[in-house]
Parts: sequence; C-alpha cells; structure tokens
Amino acid sequence: MEFTMLDEPYLGYRIEWATTPSQNQPEMWLGHFHAFKAGERTVRGSLVNPQRSAANAHLSVIRIAKARIDAVLLRQSSRLPG
Repeated sequence: MEFTMLDEPYLGYRIEWATTPSQNQPEMWLGHFHAFKAGERTVRGSLVNPQRSAANAHLSVIRIAKARIDAVLLRQSSRLPG
C-alpha cells in the first residue's frame, strides 16, 4: 500500500492516507491513514465502511483522520492542569 501525504498539515499533524479496493467487495473502496507529529504518538485508522469510489474513500478517510486528531487533542487538553 502506498501512502500519500496531505499537502497541508492539520493542527500540527501530517496526515498520510491510502485507498485500496475492498477484498470482499472489489467494486468498493476502503481508506487508511496515519497522522504524525514530532513528539506525539502516531494516530492510525482505517475506513470500515466501503465507499463507491476511491475519491469518496479519500474524502472520508481524511475527515476521519481529522476527527481522530481532534479527539486526541481534546483528551490532551482535558488532562492539563488548570
């Protein structure tokens, strides 16, 4: 699987994503991502709902990656003293 990097960072993270045909439904597509930031754990995930096109899988996986990054940052901010 070859990952492609998102052109612009999201909240300091670089997102790499890939789309692949579904093994169970070859006419459908899945998406995979990992997002990394220096000094932070890598955020990884996959799109579990097959999409009708690679473009739709790409859009969905980027949206999910950003939501997962938001969740990580929210957890981190809730642990800060204050």
